[in-house]
Amino acid sequence: MAPTLSAEDKKQIIAELQKHIGSADKGNVVKNFLKTLADNNRLGVLESVSEKFGVLMSAARGEVELVVTSAAVGFWLLSGFWVSPGGTAC
Repeated sequence: MAPTLSAEDKKQIIAELQKHIGSADKGNVVKNFLKTLADNNRLGVLESVSEKFGVLMSAARGEVELVVTSAAVGFWLLSGFWVSPGGTAC
């Protein structure tokens, strides 16, 4: 975000962001964080900071990202029939 934003512009940006947060901001933690970013002309890095925070929280919870790739184009039914991708039994 441009460092040329006035103090009033920054307040309006924070107020707009708070509308989306609503009552989830217990103790004004998010408001204070946004104000700190604004005071230091860093509102432009909010998306990046949010993404990094998500990564850290996932790691703290022990979450692991998993990508599954499968080459199977059909499957066997319990009755012993092969079902092709078009849904026809063979």
